[in-house]
Amino acid sequence: MKNLIKDRKSSIPISTLNEMARNNLKRLVDFSEMKYSDEIHVIANDIVYDRKPFVLLAGPSSSGKTTTSHRISDELAKRGKQSIYMSLDDFFIDRDKTPKLPDGQYDFENFSILDLDAFNSCINDLLNKHETELPVFDFVTGTRKKETRHLKITKDHVIIIEGIHALNPELIRMNTEFFYKIYICVYTDFIINSQSKIPAKLLRFMRRMIRDIQTRGASIEHTVKMWNNVCAGEEKYIKPYRNTADHMFDTTHPYELLLYSQYLTPLLEKRQDLAYAKELYDKLQFCDKLTQDCIPENSLLWEFIVKGVDIEKLY
Repeated sequence: MKNLIKDRKSSIPISTLNEMARNNLKRLVDFSEMKYSDEIHVIANDIVYDRKPFVLLAGPSSSGKTTTSHRISDELAKRGKQSIYMSLDDFFIDRDKTPKLPDGQYDFENFSILDLDAFNSCINDLLNKHETELPVFDFVTGTRKKETRHLKITKDHVIIIEGIHALNPELIRMNTEFFYKIYICVYTDFIINSQSKIPAKLLRFMRRMIRDIQTRGASIEHTVKMWNNVCAGEEKYIKPYRNTADHMFDTTHPYELLLYSQYLTPLLEKRQDLAYAKELYDKLQFCDKLTQDCIPENSLLWEFIVKGVDIEKLY
């Protein structure tokens, strides 16, 4: 069943969001989580109906690809359908062969970082032999491990393949009738007033900033520097193929903006010397603040927030 949803922008006034959080926080959280879960249910139903053995899931940085892949897998299991997760990251070429940007940084958004021969060999093996040896990439050493992951399936399995380049037409060297395609992103803007807003892309940036600080010890400056390259890569290698998807959806959880306000405001306040920090800090002054206690156990937002971590102590 084709369920193609073209780009759709939506917006929420921050004043309305604040009011909802003050008057009935549980209702706001439940609405946000249900909005996301409903899309997962639709996708799972489509996959079962279409009977395609492979699912390709793409989206730009911090769109929630990993969690969404696992949530789809969970929903398929409820429908009696077994699934297995694959990451395109395991098909990266060794880091010393990765192309570089003019400033000397590695171009991790470049499509050429994927070993297409190895990927298509594995897909062919799964289609024809129902088993293969998957590579495993070591992100510490920047090289492929000698050990492989043996994968054996039945003809009834669904293979969920996740990665930023999953919808690139050059990825698959075979008939695409075997593939159900999904594109996820953040499409909701938060309106401050008629002259100012927090755009959807900035929400993704906040997701990444918080995740980088908590899981990588990265500074705000480092994330900003990387983000410019990430966005340039999105425009060139990811967004041009989003309308080829069978299903597109918005992973915005409206209440998450108030969570990020809680985390980022004290950090940005310390860096008023930086123009981008001051601008974001000023915008977050319009937002109420929530703590992670309100996040449900299975929420996508745990992909960006580490439980129990005091972010101020990391920075």
